[in-house]
Amino acid sequence: MKISKPIFILNRRKLLTGARSCVASVVSLALQDRIAPRADGVREILSPHSRRPSLILTSRLFSLSPSSKTGNKQSTGICPDSASMDGSPHPSAAAAVGGIVVNSPVTPPSSVIRKFSNVSPTSSDRVELLQHLALSPAMDFSSIRLTQQQLDFCKEALVRLLKKLNVSSRNHRRIIDREFDVLLSDRLQVNKILACTTIGRLESNLPKNRYLDVLPYDDTRVLLEEIANGRTSSYINASYVVDPTHESLPKFIATQGPLPNTNADFWEMVVQQQCPVIVMLTGLVDESNKMVKCDNYFPAKPQESLTYGRFRITNKGTTISQNAAAYRLLEIEHVQPGAAAPIPVLHMQLDWPDYGIPTSTASVREMVRTLYEVPSNFGPFVVHCSAGIGRTGTYCTIDHTLRRIILGDMTAVDLESTVRRFRQQRLGMVQTREQYAFCYKAVIAELQDLLTTRWTTDKSSVDSNRWPLNSHKHLLSDNERQQPSRLQDLGSGIVPQIARGFEE
Repeated sequence: MKISKPIFILNRRKLLTGARSCVASVVSLALQDRIAPRADGVREILSPHSRRPSLILTSRLFSLSPSSKTGNKQSTGICPDSASMDGSPHPSAAAAVGGIVVNSPVTPPSSVIRKFSNVSPTSSDRVELLQHLALSPAMDFSSIRLTQQQLDFCKEALVRLLKKLNVSSRNHRRIIDREFDVLLSDRLQVNKILACTTIGRLESNLPKNRYLDVLPYDDTRVLLEEIANGRTSSYINASYVVDPTHESLPKFIATQGPLPNTNADFWEMVVQQQCPVIVMLTGLVDESNKMVKCDNYFPAKPQESLTYGRFRITNKGTTISQNAAAYRLLEIEHVQPGAAAPIPVLHMQLDWPDYGIPTSTASVREMVRTLYEVPSNFGPFVVHCSAGIGRTGTYCTIDHTLRRIILGDMTAVDLESTVRRFRQQRLGMVQTREQYAFCYKAVIAELQDLLTTRWTTDKSSVDSNRWPLNSHKHLLSDNERQQPSRLQDLGSGIVPQIARGFEE
């Protein structure tokens, strides 16, 4: 199809009646106005010359019917909560960029299959740890032991955050908004997005994307290995999210909620990457509009088994915490008889509201705290919501920031830099202003609890195997490790300041 430059303005009434048909639209690559989402799949271009926004259809080229279910519609097409992202046009507009290929800011080349695990997925240590965490998640701080130095790191970070946000004067939202505005100004322009996402826009890969404007960068995408049944595509909508300056910390794989036609690929990725943990931050269906946000890719009931591709997934047990987070021990078995031993995976689920943030940080912090015990060499953590960017990016930011602080890296309090680094590896990580503020709120609340809990800080009481962060301190470079000051002038008024500025 030949691509022309103008934008086609469509009548809203006709647009809504044909929402499920195969409709093509063209979005100008020169468009720089902000595009705001609407619940009906339409986007509004906020024109500075008109109070009434023009309506356009943002590039929907395939019907929703292939992935629909009885009584519910799969959420496909355009990500409904992508207000802070550029409106990426459909892949058919790629011809307008002249075939330019631009590497994403973080490489290696997409032809390289990356591996981060050096521990067998069936090793006794890994099996026992995941079984323990599924049965006894870290609902409180009883299983955590910090050294005095780590407590000093937490205190120093807390002081820096309070000073940075000026919490006591209640100007913290203004500062957070200013940082998020800077992140918005750093967004990639449409032509660069197209040039960085050529693989996800291939015709054969389009049905594997839940949202057409949320695609992995070519150079940070996860590649699936070829398997015996003759797989010809290595594509899955998933991205590595790593911090190259902190190799000792866990890596993430940020991905979309699986579709009916990508469930098998999802489990192939988990097995091939030897992922010990899956963090699910969405429900299967948005009850408000009956839209399917994620396909049922796992058995929810204890002792239930479901088969996806070459794997049979069995739920060996489920624990529901007081913060409404679900912890499941899933076991992955090859369907073929005589294959390798079953592989355990810890599956954690939080039904995070689709268009908002949790009412409290407690559930998210509980999940982060539970994973403190999982060593980074067990493999990358899979984190997903529906699109795999907003809630996913928020969780990754909170987890990574707290780990860096405990290691003594005080630059971790610069959340703006962390989010920017993550966005260089997957488009749109931490989508909304509310999610960005939630990152600050969760980090501060966790530091508050760490500093107000009665600790056993004698070195002999710290088990480095149960608290992997201790065993990685020697891996920090001089630039990463910033020793805290003695903080003799703080007094005891730090924690009350947090309560006044960031109430749960």
